[in-house]
Amino acid sequence: CISIGTFGSMLAIWINMPAPYLTGSALSVGLASLSGLSVKLSNPIKILCFILIGIILGSNLDTSLLDAIWQWPKSIATLAISLTLTLFICQKILIYGFNFSKKSALLASSPGHLTFTISYAESEKLNSVQVAIVQTIRIFSLTLLVPLILLMFGTDLTEFSTEAEKILSFETIVVLVIFSWLSGWVLKRLKVPASYLIAGFLICGFSQLSSLTSGVSPDWITNPSFVVVGALIGIQFNGFSHDQLKGSLLSGLTVTLVAIIISLVTALSLSSISNLPFTQSFLALSPGGIETISAI
Repeated sequence: CISIGTFGSMLAIWINMPAPYLTGSALSVGLASLSGLSVKLSNPIKILCFILIGIILGSNLDTSLLDAIWQWPKSIATLAISLTLTLFICQKILIYGFNFSKKSALLASSPGHLTFTISYAESEKLNSVQVAIVQTIRIFSLTLLVPLILLMFGTDLTEFSTEAEKILSFETIVVLVIFSWLSGWVLKRLKVPASYLIAGFLICGFSQLSSLTSGVSPDWITNPSFVVVGALIGIQFNGFSHDQLKGSLLSGLTVTLVAIIISLVTALSLSSISNLPFTQSFLALSPGGIETISAI
């Protein structure tokens, strides 16, 4: 699975796709899944990947985050408006346009944690396959479309990959991974979604803000982590028949498009009233799972 994702990433780099390590891996593993190949990732690799993504995010924190605290209420209010509109409009589309039940439509429209929504659908005796396909199509489409949308709005994606003056050492990363794994284990027992990713972010973020560590994650950590996240997205197509996909493809693409439009409008509004960069606003409001949007 990782070898397929790595090949897809290299191909994506060659043809100059945006966010190649993520999009190339997702596309290649997704196609492999749809072709009937058995593609899997072991649980320890998944956990390590989520921890590293959290550390990558946390390593970019500094005291300027606290300096911008006055902008938080505007951001939270805009997020609430965007989420409410997305849930309401997409649910109505699925109910009246694609004959979803009310509860299934709500779960399929929820831009949240894929595993949680599917588990809840199964516990409520809903059509979990229908919900899973729409959610998977949404995440897969966002992985491919969000970088393209950012390029269309003039975002220079290379500006986020410039070399930093200082990077985290191997020893520091090992210590952060250990503490993040322990914290993630606790959060998972408390049923916190994306527990290991959140743990990595909190542990590394705290160490950065308290000056215990300083520096960003090196490329040899960042790029392989994105390949694994892309592979995890592609794996979601495992087990779906072609008939099931055809039946839910249009509904999944429709609600994804509507959700992206809502995110674009609210992101533009947020950036105009708060002076936050459009790129950050759009990524924060994009209707994806935390693992996917964090990686993008």
